[in-house]
Amino acid sequence: MFKFSLILFLQLMFSLVVFAQQTDRDINEENISFYTEKYDACSSIEEMEALRVETTKLSLLNDIAYAKAIIRRGEGKKALIILADLSSQALSSSNYVKGEYYGAMGSLSYSSENPEEAIKYYKKSVFYLRKTANKGDLQSKYTSLGMTYTALKKYDDANYFYKKAIGLKAHGSIKNNLYLELNMALTKSSMGILAEAKAHFMEALILFKNAPDKYAEIRTIGNLGDIYVKQDSLKIAEEYYLKGLKMAQENGFELGRVRFHNSLATLYKNWNNLALAYKHQVAYDSLRNELDLSNIAKETAELEKQYELSITKIELKTQKERTLIITAFSILLFCLVWFLFYQWKVLKRKNSVLIRNAAKLNLAPKEEKLLKSEQLKIIESLEKLIITDQYYQNENITLDRVAKKLNTNRTYLSEAVNESYSIGFSKWLNQIRIKESIKLLSHPENDKYSIEGISKMVGFSSISAFNLNFKSITGLAPSYYRKNRLNPSKST
Repeated sequence: MFKFSLILFLQLMFSLVVFAQQTDRDINEENISFYTEKYDACSSIEEMEALRVETTKLSLLNDIAYAKAIIRRGEGKKALIILADLSSQALSSSNYVKGEYYGAMGSLSYSSENPEEAIKYYKKSVFYLRKTANKGDLQSKYTSLGMTYTALKKYDDANYFYKKAIGLKAHGSIKNNLYLELNMALTKSSMGILAEAKAHFMEALILFKNAPDKYAEIRTIGNLGDIYVKQDSLKIAEEYYLKGLKMAQENGFELGRVRFHNSLATLYKNWNNLALAYKHQVAYDSLRNELDLSNIAKETAELEKQYELSITKIELKTQKERTLIITAFSILLFCLVWFLFYQWKVLKRKNSVLIRNAAKLNLAPKEEKLLKSEQLKIIESLEKLIITDQYYQNENITLDRVAKKLNTNRTYLSEAVNESYSIGFSKWLNQIRIKESIKLLSHPENDKYSIEGISKMVGFSSISAFNLNFKSITGLAPSYYRKNRLNPSKST
């Protein structure tokens, strides 16, 4: 009964643990890259919108991937609307979806020239993604944090998160590892380590052949142009800026156009080519106003307030649910512990009775049996031989051998035992042996002998036979009896 209760308890504990884990377990969802790769392959916003409509697997991840893709194309305001609409759904979804949603908000803030806000979002993204098995996506967020801290010129913080990203390199995709290298190169460039930065960027341009990403490639070209500016190689820088501007126009990357117009305006101003400087400055101002980057930043901050309010409400609800679960679990655990303790007390009382009974084991003949004089003589002789003379210690006792020693035949001996004890000879002999073993086990001075040694001393040929007969007669294992034996003085 006690074993059954213990098994039941363990099963219930396991079920409760599994249930508790399930309350925080992420839904096994597809990686966002399933959608991101499709959008990255599009050549225009129109193509992306068509793909979004045609996508058969409509999901939060699909919409988040679409928002991230159009952010990179300069459609921040449209992305903000999409992400605002998704906020309530994202909050009630898995940790992975939450992490990717915050990651998209971080990208939006970064593109809106609000790196401080971007860091807040990226850190929230990391918080949720660390709870999932998606190490590759976690790596990309560490990289994004490094990139954002670089924009703030906080290079120690940037390198800290780059190191974390490097630690997950084995889990990252080719593109994620490529972005890591690109952003580390950008950081080295900002720190003035131009030779290393240039080498990383040049290597990246080669890698883009195996991992095409026009957006990242355009950024890399722009970063190389910046390095050549720092090295006073303005002509080479101009070539890279013009190449990047052309690629941005061809691929519909409006933010890229903003970036290169600004870079060219500055370059030509320093070059004292005021006509070209004015041309690109006008284009830069026009595009910036058209994209409404400053308003996007304000609206993103407002969305943050609304979002935080929603988070608070959901967290309170979740906390209440967890409290109820913990309370129910505690009550059930208390009941189970009390039940097991009760069972243990019952078992202990039962075993105490068995120990006392074993110590007083009585194998005397049945008084109500009226034996024949011949049978009585046989029983008296048998008890003297087996008990008084300790013949029970002999492992090779058989009915025939005992009958021969008593000068009788096995039939008369067997009948006499059956009439006197209402059991067969073998069973009676084993009872005698067990009774003698109880005497030995009851005294501490015999603790120097093992259980097997005791079994040999009383005539059993094997420890298994001894254990089986001891348990059958007393209800206890010999080891348990020895451990919990009564004081011999109290057992008389």
